Amino acid sequence: MNYLSHFYFDQAERKSETVLGIAFPDLIGSFDRRFKCPEVVGFRQSQEPKLHAFQKGINRHHELDALFHNGTFFDKQTKILDKGLRELRLKSIDKYYFFYAHILLELLLDRQLISADESLGEHFYEHISKDHSVLLEGYFESVNRLPQLEAFKKHLNQFIEHRYLFLYKSEKSIARALSRIHFRLRKYELDQSDIDTIAEAVPRFQKIIDASFADWTDVLK
Repeated sequence: MNYLSHFYFDQAERKSETVLGIAFPDLIGSFDRRFKCPEVVGFRQSQEPKLHAFQKGINRHHELDALFHNGTFFDKQTKILDKGLRELRLKSIDKYYFFYAHILLELLLDRQLISADESLGEHFYEHISKDHSVLLEGYFESVNRLPQLEAFKKHLNQFIEHRYLFLYKSEKSIARALSRIHFRLRKYELDQSDIDTIAEAVPRFQKIIDASFADWTDVLK
């Protein structure tokens, strides 16, 4: 799942450190795919409350992802989107359709949430926008990644400043987000005509996901 989808299930969480932890695997994945969010050594016995809360959020993220990716909703919807993307006859994509369908499903779930209730996004950004400098320094030091800290903080600040999740309301933004993922995979972005084609198909794909929204939430409650 993506940022807002994860937060949706823990929106009552009061600790901003835990919310940042919930978002962290996605944030670090967009920063450096080789960084797999290792568990802080001895965190279960840690006496540092904020670091402990942060690690709990990371663990929660992985727990929900495991449920999501092994559920019938994920399997059914990715197959539908896989078929739908193939029918678009895109110039830039010749394989890995299941992967693109997987990413598109996660984007559309976040789009559904932000379109239905913008306050969810506001609440999410309020949590992650707090000053977490000391916490992040402690985590990066614990997992031996301290040299990457400043670059990650810059990446996080850009994510906060641009408020990317609110852009998902636009069909073009969904298509461009898929293009950015394509770039990471293939080292070139989607053809502009493909971006336009995907954007035009987003409302149709969104209706399919919206119709099955209860199936998704029921699995992860």
